[in-house]
Amino acid sequence: MKKLSVAATLLALIAVSGNALGAVPSPKVKAVSGDATSRVSEEGAPKPLNEGDPLLEGDIVDLPEGGSMTVEFHDGSEMEVIGPARFKMQLLADNARTIQLHYGEIARFEVKDVTTGITTPLDSFVALWNGTVSVKVDATPGKNRAVFNLIDGENAKVVDGRTPHPLTPGTPHTILRDRAPTG
Repeated sequence: MKKLSVAATLLALIAVSGNALGAVPSPKVKAVSGDATSRVSEEGAPKPLNEGDPLLEGDIVDLPEGGSMTVEFHDGSEMEVIGPARFKMQLLADNARTIQLHYGEIARFEVKDVTTGITTPLDSFVALWNGTVSVKVDATPGKNRAVFNLIDGENAKVVDGRTPHPLTPGTPHTILRDRAPTG
């Protein structure tokens, strides 16, 4: 019963969208290689990202082929992304955060004390607390695949559509779609 309540709590926190749950310091670019850029909207002009730059809620980040970036969050969590990739800092709150991974690879996201969700354009996401996960999204026509892998921890669930699945270390969960990705 405890695992079910943990999953319900994780999903409820991740479902929060756009509501500020508390002011938090902005995550910072800890390291970057390649010509990484950020913009405030799909139509916004890209600006170069450098070590130490803050990432704000709503920022869209692009990494080129061969590029990489490490983002450090206020609770000590770290996210390592490998290009080519695009992600959006969807929700940044004191006790919950959501990253939209449009495509590319989060090679390692070590999540500490803040419940974290990583959404994909394939109607799937992972919710995690106190653990480490990787997520890879290939949203090219004909492929449409998301792979979620729990590297370490116990408190992780993958949601495929509306169906939650436990994520266990060393057992990747793959989601395939025949249709074009959304979003």
